[in-house]
Amino acid sequence: MKAGFLRGALAVLLALCLTFTAVPPLAWATEVDAAPLTVRSAATNGMVRVYLSSLGSPTQLDITVSGSYTLGGNTSLAMSSGETVRVTFDTQTGMISLTRNGQTTAMGQEVAFRRHATSGTSGLKIAQARKSANLYPGDLYLKAQKSGSGYRLYPIVHVYIEYYLNGVLPYEMGDSAPLEALKAQAVAARTYTLNKMNLRSSSLYDVVDTTNDQVYYGNSDSTANCTAAVTATKGIVLTNGGQLTSCYYTASNGGQTESATNAWGSSGYSYLTVKDDPFDLMNTASIVRSATIYADYDATGQKAGLTTLLNSKAQAALSAQGTSGSITQITSVTPHTPKFSSPSRLYTKVDFGVLCQTPAGQVPLTLTCNIFTELETALGLSINGSSNELWSVKTSGSNWILQARRYGHGVGMSQRGAMQMASMGYSYDQILGFYYVDSVRVQYTFTHTILSPVESGGDDVLTSTEEPAEITGGNAYTATVKLISNGDRLAIRASADENGQILTSLANGVLVNVISRGENWTQVKYGAIVGYVQTSALTFQGTPPTGAETATTSIVGYATVSASGTLNLRESASMSARVVTTIPNGAVLPVFEQLTGWAKVQYGAQTGYASTDFLIFSTSYPGQVADPSGNAATVTLASGNGSVNLRASASTSAQVLAQLPHGTVVTALRNDGAWCRVYVNGMYGYIMSSYLTFGGSAEPPVENTSPLEPGEVEAVVQCIDATLPLFAAADASSAVLAYIPRGESIVVTQRSTPFSQARYGTLTGYVATVSLSFPGDDQEATIQAYARVTTASGSLNLRALPQTGSRILRTIPRNSLVGVLEEGGEWCRVIYESSMGYVMRSFLTFESDVSSGDGALYAVVTTPSGTLNLRAVPSRNAQVLCTIDPYTRLPVLEKGASWSKVNYGGVIGYVMNEFLVFEAGSSTPAPEVTATPPMGTGTDLTTPAPTAIPTNVPQATAVPTAVPGGSTATVVTGGGSLNLREYGSTTARVLTQIPEHSQVNILQAGSIWTRISWNGFSGYVMTKYLSQGSAPSGSVATVYTVSGSLNLRQSASTGAKVLVRIPRLQQLTVLAYGTVWCEVSWNGWTGYVQTQFLRFSSVATPTPGVTATPVPGGVTAWVWTPSGALNLRESPSTASRVLRSIPRLAELTVLQQGSAWCSVSYQGTTGYVMATYLTYTNPLTPSVTPVPGSGGGDAWVWTPSGSLNLRESPSTDGRIMRTIPRLAQLQVLQQGSVWCQVTYLGMTGYVQTQFLTFAQPETSPTPAPTATVAPGTTTPAASYAAWVLTPSGGLNLRESPSTDARILRTLPRLGLVTVYESSGQWSRVSYQDVMGYVQTQFLTTNNPNQPTATPAPATSVTAWVSTPSGGLNLRASASTLAQILLLIPQHAQVTAHGQSGEWIQVDYQGLTGYVQGKYLTYTSPVQPTATPGAASIAWVLTPSGELNLREEASTSARVLRTIPRLAEVTLYAWGNTWSHVAYQGVSGYVQSTYLTLTNPGTGPAATATPTPQQVRKAWVLTAEGGLNLRDTPSGDAKVLSVIPRLAQVEVHTTSDGWSLVYYDGDAGFVQSAYLTYTQPTQEQSGVQAAEPEPTPTVTEQPNVTVPPTMPPMDATLREVSNVTAVVGDATIGLYPACTADIAELALLADGTPLTVLQQGDTWCKVRWEAQQLEGYCETRYLILTEGSTI
Repeated sequence: MKAGFLRGALAVLLALCLTFTAVPPLAWATEVDAAPLTVRSAATNGMVRVYLSSLGSPTQLDITVSGSYTLGGNTSLAMSSGETVRVTFDTQTGMISLTRNGQTTAMGQEVAFRRHATSGTSGLKIAQARKSANLYPGDLYLKAQKSGSGYRLYPIVHVYIEYYLNGVLPYEMGDSAPLEALKAQAVAARTYTLNKMNLRSSSLYDVVDTTNDQVYYGNSDSTANCTAAVTATKGIVLTNGGQLTSCYYTASNGGQTESATNAWGSSGYSYLTVKDDPFDLMNTASIVRSATIYADYDATGQKAGLTTLLNSKAQAALSAQGTSGSITQITSVTPHTPKFSSPSRLYTKVDFGVLCQTPAGQVPLTLTCNIFTELETALGLSINGSSNELWSVKTSGSNWILQARRYGHGVGMSQRGAMQMASMGYSYDQILGFYYVDSVRVQYTFTHTILSPVESGGDDVLTSTEEPAEITGGNAYTATVKLISNGDRLAIRASADENGQILTSLANGVLVNVISRGENWTQVKYGAIVGYVQTSALTFQGTPPTGAETATTSIVGYATVSASGTLNLRESASMSARVVTTIPNGAVLPVFEQLTGWAKVQYGAQTGYASTDFLIFSTSYPGQVADPSGNAATVTLASGNGSVNLRASASTSAQVLAQLPHGTVVTALRNDGAWCRVYVNGMYGYIMSSYLTFGGSAEPPVENTSPLEPGEVEAVVQCIDATLPLFAAADASSAVLAYIPRGESIVVTQRSTPFSQARYGTLTGYVATVSLSFPGDDQEATIQAYARVTTASGSLNLRALPQTGSRILRTIPRNSLVGVLEEGGEWCRVIYESSMGYVMRSFLTFESDVSSGDGALYAVVTTPSGTLNLRAVPSRNAQVLCTIDPYTRLPVLEKGASWSKVNYGGVIGYVMNEFLVFEAGSSTPAPEVTATPPMGTGTDLTTPAPTAIPTNVPQATAVPTAVPGGSTATVVTGGGSLNLREYGSTTARVLTQIPEHSQVNILQAGSIWTRISWNGFSGYVMTKYLSQGSAPSGSVATVYTVSGSLNLRQSASTGAKVLVRIPRLQQLTVLAYGTVWCEVSWNGWTGYVQTQFLRFSSVATPTPGVTATPVPGGVTAWVWTPSGALNLRESPSTASRVLRSIPRLAELTVLQQGSAWCSVSYQGTTGYVMATYLTYTNPLTPSVTPVPGSGGGDAWVWTPSGSLNLRESPSTDGRIMRTIPRLAQLQVLQQGSVWCQVTYLGMTGYVQTQFLTFAQPETSPTPAPTATVAPGTTTPAASYAAWVLTPSGGLNLRESPSTDARILRTLPRLGLVTVYESSGQWSRVSYQDVMGYVQTQFLTTNNPNQPTATPAPATSVTAWVSTPSGGLNLRASASTLAQILLLIPQHAQVTAHGQSGEWIQVDYQGLTGYVQGKYLTYTSPVQPTATPGAASIAWVLTPSGELNLREEASTSARVLRTIPRLAEVTLYAWGNTWSHVAYQGVSGYVQSTYLTLTNPGTGPAATATPTPQQVRKAWVLTAEGGLNLRDTPSGDAKVLSVIPRLAQVEVHTTSDGWSLVYYDGDAGFVQSAYLTYTQPTQEQSGVQAAEPEPTPTVTEQPNVTVPPTMPPMDATLREVSNVTAVVGDATIGLYPACTADIAELALLADGTPLTVLQQGDTWCKVRWEAQQLEGYCETRYLILTEGSTI
């Protein structure tokens, strides 16, 4: 299936194919109720009629019988099992003919293949089907139907519904999905099918086999999980309100389900609403596109499309102000204005705050961009074609990351979300209950019909009844974790106490089983863990239990995953055990038991075993947990004063409900990272999240949760404006008590007209009845959309009926906003004020293009204090006419860039825009922060600014964890003193300043402020600048170095004598503690070790003891991370803001040392880094230190693979004295961070330290990544040596991992580099002190300079061809002038007999000749993936179709079986050309180019053409003649066409000397050696490829064979005019070229009109006018208009 596995069923009215789409997990809870179960007694027909539209409009079908079939039920026309019948169809007459045993018979216009009862497998295989090996287990009817001037053949299979679902699930969700998710998919698909059977009962068929309904490619015997899911839910369907549920589903909803009303304008689907879906967000496989927005406008990575867009908008804005300039900085990025009402987060706009440099200085601007018409293209974030992606923003240091999510329509069940729920322990009924609200499971009894056995006459119809599966469940007492802030986790504790041991933590939205519920604490079970959580953090469902509490679970500690990718959780402690799930890097796991090499742990609700090689153990919980009572947020402005707007909706143009001063505490209800919905002062509204600090407790809002009194009814606000006023009396002129956002629910206590009495929260007042939607009212009276009157001039008539002669009820002024109740083709039924009627559709513009409001422009005065001057002219020096009080609402007559002309009580004048908040229609959004402007000339406030706050006080930006009270603490500011204030506020008076490192007494602890006493003063300091803790003597610590052992020294100095080296992870006893050094005891030795390399068992964060914390003058250190950069943070906490990233191995200055954090300075920026990632020995300096002791120390060679060079001097230029085998033991005489002096077998020399281990190894390490490294292996944490191995020429060292990045220098071929990390196609390396990035494929860890690289063959040895690309010439004699006998393919196996200089005599396929020895290798190019017995996972990723599994690594070897595209295989060995794999128990070889180590799942790799970033332009540059385009990457492959010399092609992938290219509508493979990435001139005759890799120019490469020029794929294509076509009764593909083996540009539904540009016998080039797309369609699927030449 080209479109991928996860396909949602489409809406009835929406014939579009689904398209696919990490915002962190949402910070609000999700309540999950199971779908209840009932039984339906009556039996229902279970035979589904499936139209096989994927076959197109066939004229020939080859059908193979399996089991017992007859033609039309006639036993005299029985077909034997295994027989193949050819069906031919005449499109002119509609005649169907069958060919059997060489005889052809005309059968008329309808033929039926009828299935008879028999033993064993029974079904039909169709050779032309997409899955030709699959069975269709039912009757097949072939029917001719009139179509245009001819006929069309309809193949329709009648199959039992459960068998049908067995063939649907593998292609809708995939067999590898969790079982509970597959069960939910089965019920949804069954319900969908039954709906269609009822709807289309009088039609020719019930469903089609494509994404128009559900994908069905027949049944396979390799989908056991899907079959199990169907069987477990047999007969179960969903209903809502007694009717079958419309079970729409989608690939990924992006974190929020869409309503059927929003998506399609459909009504009556109350269970398909907008609701947050944290499960879809949690699933890392959900589609997300991201773009980084850099604060530095001129940053290298800034998107060119974005800068072009913003420059245009900035120039227009500056020009309006009469100036010019350029953007220098981006200051904010804010998405806003949802397309639909709350709680929709489908934002349509993004505001960019920028600074522009103008002649007058820096000018701030707010530039508003439309997401779907501007930003999607500029940033390349488009996923769907329907403009329905959910956009969000998150900060990344000083920059921002914009993310787009949602793949598909978003309605109903998210398949990604269902998979995530299943992996978290949810049952299928709970999954269905979450996505289809209030649904009920109903058990259906289906009938199954089949003809009686042929042996017994075959005339009877046998009808059997299939009873539904027995299902229980839905009544368990469960609870869902309910938290507020993003990323928070809830602790499960060993006791009902806030100080109880943390057993594990729960993500927001996780479901737990309730054992016993208490007022404050609830005992729960999650997986294998039983413990306590705070009751306030749970939402309960089900029937409360009656049992008592049970014993809590015991754990032995915690483990943090440390892997470059994910870690397998296995069923038992064995590498061969089944993988239960995979665990992401960084996950914190509870440990139940530690075994040799394994630990029993729990991840999510799954328990299993994980390898200890990838775990870091600790005895205290290393993660962070939330205080569930912390539902408060505080308005926090950087300046410490001013106010922030509370808005009616999440939009900077929404109505301002109130202005909240700095320090205001609100109740946070929901936070999506951009906007937070809050409750304050009886009002609900939205505040930008960036202006809130979360933490503490607040009073919850009073919701309408009490039972309704008699006569009361709940109603939903459906007003035209964004909010509905709640009046104090039934009079619009009375006081407004509150503004209720559109979409809110209220309780109507007395319904009347024109006003109803209502209760909203704690307030009671009156609202306009016409703006309310009541349950049970006519659905047509519900506002479906909003539109603005856009007549050319004058008003619009509101009429009683939808016709021009109807009575005019009233006129609606131009630019007014109306509510649309019903939308038609020419007329719309609308509501305006209190009047309902009809208006012409052509004079309305719908809300997606306009802002809400009354048409006029108003603004509210928002001075921070004092009044605003109204001036005679727009100048600061103009006459002041009067002053205007704050919060006054003014009509704006004219709006300028800086000044606006307003009317204030009849006085007309000018006011400054910066002190206004504009309402509807504002082109410049009001600032979210209303701050006091600086005083001085031109300040337009009539009252002075408040006294300035001292600027020397460190300001908190994060909420640290509360410190314990009644103890002491140390002041740690990172530099400077700490202000002691009169009370807990940055505006409070400073009593005194406390010096750095002073000890203070804690009187009362708090999360933000702590009350302390010091030197007779008592007051408040910010908690984040206090440090606490202790490490008592006798405590135990564990050596935790990055790699290798830890030196125990004679004294506390790096220059002191090393007494002994303590292996990593050894435990020792702490005798005296210091922040830099600790005195310890280990194995009878006593000495000093550096504190940073210890992990303490008894305390979490030791504090200064015997050693002073400050470092006078600073100490030099280097960043020593396993890979990647190190975060420099604002404060010593992983929750604090990242100031910048420091590159690995960078040098910095340590200002203050601690065991967990160090205060450092790097390139002028001061902050905090984690101490464990610093080293105080320069890792780049080849120093050596004598090893004490008479005999020196022992070490073992620990290379990734191969031996280790022993050199004469500590330099890679030193002479190689010999090589030391891997794992060999040697003696270390002197040890350095880069080189060690060693003795091995009596020979003394130098080896690189990184390839030694000082603890005897038990297993082999994972090989370092190279050009030939086995897929799936782990990159070593330490650096390693590699050599540049390009085919010829140098290798570019780039500034960043991109071929567009700046070239720092060119590395020589065979040059030695140090590799620090490898990721995908790029490696970070250093060469002669220059750090940068190179392409990994041109590195090798095998020294090509060593003479042992190509050993001379023995008398008769096996060798393999190892050319950089292409084959190797076999010559008649040892000379390049000798006759070429034949070309030996790359990696082919030969037998070598003897050597003559550079030439080797070999045998190949019966011929004996000579080849150049440098192109032979004596180790197989197919290498094992890991240690013996280990295996990796890979996936088949062919352009289309299946992949051959062969007996040997050769295209001529026997094909054992075929492997489906996207199937998962076990990878035993990897080679550049062939890989050894196993699939479903069959082991063999496949071509490596069609394997991927990244699960393509349902992502773009599985369905789409390569992304623009992957596609490059190249030119053919052969010596002469053209270049063969082949169908596979092999010199023996079929030649599709010949590409002319110097022709331009598109290169999509490059591997093993071959490139996948597109040229003139054809896709195929060419030899990469004959491509250049720099446009050649006509005079060029040699290969000169500049990018992205060095040009492979091997002397022995054969010339390109140029066969006679071949015709195009469809030589009959010819230009036509005035020819149109429509798609026949099937969904077909629109392709970019004349081949169906590539991804479609789009899928065209039946009936789609097209313009024909070129006609051919096989293909037509067409234009789809509706989407402005051009491409190719197969002619057989098109119905052309009269006059067509086809």
